[in-house]
Amino acid sequence: MGEFRFKQFAVSDDRSGMKISTDGVLLGAWAEIPAGCRHVADLGAGSGLIALMLAQRLVPSMSDAEIYAVELDAGACADCRDNAARSPWAASVVTLQGDASAVCTDREFDLIVSNPPYFATGERSASASRASARHEASLSARTVVEIASRSLSPTGEAALIAPADTEADLIFHAELAGLKLRRLTRVASRAGRPALRCLYQFARADGPCTVASLDIRLASGEYSPEYAAITRPFYLNI
Repeated sequence: MGEFRFKQFAVSDDRSGMKISTDGVLLGAWAEIPAGCRHVADLGAGSGLIALMLAQRLVPSMSDAEIYAVELDAGACADCRDNAARSPWAASVVTLQGDASAVCTDREFDLIVSNPPYFATGERSASASRASARHEASLSARTVVEIASRSLSPTGEAALIAPADTEADLIFHAELAGLKLRRLTRVASRAGRPALRCLYQFARADGPCTVASLDIRLASGEYSPEYAAITRPFYLNI
């Protein structure tokens, strides 16, 4: 059994199509939790990593918070449910299997987060669950924005990570859906290289937008001070 141990919880992803990744850790650490947040949805939750990271950040100050981990794939959903049950926040993390659009109908959330699949084309994995987890047919960044536009509370926010080459399209689509960009961080794998991912935080309310850049590693190969600072509450060896 493969298990990834973090400072306050552990995650097994044996049955999940998409494995634990830096993208997920980065989003779970970076996403800003709105004031008074009680209801959270992690869409395409996989094995539950981001949901558990948010539980670690939120539950100590909001004991009645509910984090819904929404996942379509049965194997990933089983991993998520088991990981949540073994965590310190078993009473706060609810695992729901199903299509995110359907599950979120008639529900309202103060924060929606997602690390959605991002391959629109290209060779599919021989594993059906891994193919679904990696390809946009299961859940795209655009779909997350559309769900957020319907399901966020009046002061709610949505945070997601997506490939950098979709930045203009995603921001435009969010604007059409009535969501305003409030934070944008362009992420490079190493200092001096172009950004490969972007972290976005959208809100219903308009306001100033903070734009930043983040290198995961320095040119020397060590984690950058910025990346280490936001992931230190989770990683064992940072």
